[in-house]
Amino acid sequence: MGHNAAALWVIANRLAQPEGSWQRFRAPFLARHLFPERAAA
Repeated sequence: MGHNAAALWVIANRLAQPEGSWQRFRAPFLARHLFPERAAA
């Protein structure tokens, strides 16, 4: 079974947030190349 390390990173980051205090995901500086910015609609 394969996995995507970037996706696991985001999931772990989301699960580590306290309940009720949602914040937008911001990748660490050295890993930003793994998480491209969303294109403007």
